[in-house]
Amino acid sequence: MASGDGYDPKGAIMEKGKKLKKEDLENFKQLFEDGFLASNGRVEPPDKEHKSWYAIGDPTEAAFTPLAIKAGLKPDELDKNFPLVHELPFDSERKRMTVIRKHKGKLIAYMKGGLISVLDVCTHLNDKGKVIPLTDKIKQEFIDKNQEFASQSLRVLALAYRDFPASVKKFTIKESEKDFVFAGFVAMIDPPRIGVKEAVENAYKAGIRIMI
Repeated sequence: MASGDGYDPKGAIMEKGKKLKKEDLENFKQLFEDGFLASNGRVEPPDKEHKSWYAIGDPTEAAFTPLAIKAGLKPDELDKNFPLVHELPFDSERKRMTVIRKHKGKLIAYMKGGLISVLDVCTHLNDKGKVIPLTDKIKQEFIDKNQEFASQSLRVLALAYRDFPASVKKFTIKESEKDFVFAGFVAMIDPPRIGVKEAVENAYKAGIRIMI
């Protein structure tokens, strides 16, 4: 669980109410990197036109930036060290998107999308840094957890990655979106901002009718 409010990067990655230690976060580094590098949305700090941190681009994608920061990563360095090479955009049929980036002479694809859609193109799992075969039993466990989160009105996004030979010049959905390593998934909720309840109460007291 990540603590904090909105897009503000202040907060921490928690487990059972306690902040995860740096060495524990390292086990999930691939997941946090994947979420950020598979997204184009970013966040910016408050300025003259914005009183708080705000999203640039897709709001859901932007949420991966404060998550990465809370995990101890540096978004600016990631963008610099993993420049964009190509993108296979999201569509309603595939229900996923893939971003190909370059790093130290290698090409790496980062995928983000619906859980079942992503699982369909994964053959392995990154289990706390160790890559193991992704069995049908493990897939079903993820699907069951996804249904549990959905029943709680949480939105689930799955993440995966794979390497390509540096010699690859053309990326197609059919040839590129296969043999991925499943990195994990995140569950998101968009609760009312802090202070909204009080603002609504004050509006009612002032005789203002609120329409949503």
